[in-house]
Amino acid sequence: MSPLPIRRKTRVSCSHEVAKVNGPSRINRTTFIFTVLVVLLSTNVARADLGQVRLSQTAGSYHVTVLTPAPLYQGTAVISVFVQDATTLTPIDDATVEVSARRQTDESNSGPTTIVSATRDQDIAGPHHVARPFLIEPGEWQIDVEITGATERQTVSFVCNVASTPPRWQTLWPWISWPPVVILLFALREYTRSRGRSPRQTTHSSP
Repeated sequence: MSPLPIRRKTRVSCSHEVAKVNGPSRINRTTFIFTVLVVLLSTNVARADLGQVRLSQTAGSYHVTVLTPAPLYQGTAVISVFVQDATTLTPIDDATVEVSARRQTDESNSGPTTIVSATRDQDIAGPHHVARPFLIEPGEWQIDVEITGATERQTVSFVCNVASTPPRWQTLWPWISWPPVVILLFALREYTRSRGRSPRQTTHSSP
């Protein structure tokens, strides 16, 4: 009579089952958090280019939104103007935009004035106009934005404070600081992924 075949029992390590259950969810959760943080950082950097909303209002058939850097320093200022249809909020491409900046003084309420024509621009924020007036000195300035379209002309205004030119490093720190944050988040993601990988199955043979 031939001997009966020997059955081998295979036992799987419990740690493998735990990793199998918890590993993927942990990795997916970390990947999701990493992606969200990178998108938020990228969005903030993009918004930093345009700056702070100084004005958002309806003027005639236009809805006008104006942004400037915050804080606004003396020198060449970047003023972004979004012109939309007041009803549909669709961008109006055929309008022309002119920006005038006038220094406010205590004596005559009017100081140095600069007038520039805005040029059309298109970026992640959408189509808009950009003007670059030169603000010669710090203090309080009135900014007038004139929009001329096919059927009407409208002007909106706001007043803002202009600060003295800061040291160079203060204007560069947002661009210098965010890349290390992204690198740190990426390293954290890879570390979490390596800890969440399933270990190899451990088998034990017995006669």
